[in-house]
Amino acid sequence: MSERTWPFDVPPTAVVVTTTHVTTDGKAILQVTHESDPEEGIIWQFHSDDGDYSAGVLLLVRLDEVLALDSSLQAIATLPIGMQARRKDRNSPWTVTSLDAS
Repeated sequence: MSERTWPFDVPPTAVVVTTTHVTTDGKAILQVTHESDPEEGIIWQFHSDDGDYSAGVLLLVRLDEVLALDSSLQAIATLPIGMQARRKDRNSPWTVTSLDAS
């Protein structure tokens, strides 16, 4: 995918948040959040469904590395800031809701 057709609002080299559950254990990404922080800027997070966000499992990785694990994430590339996308499993459709609604 060229830079010109890149669908996300940050470059492929942007740092995103995920966990070892996704990168090492191979769990499916079932929750994605898109936030904006005054100090950190745009923040994308990609998590499985285990709810474990402890310091020992959190990772900062490049966005293109996460997409290499699951190319179906391109479907939520235009997720607006302040929203989250969830799905039941890797093959289910995404449901988008406000982060305020969680």
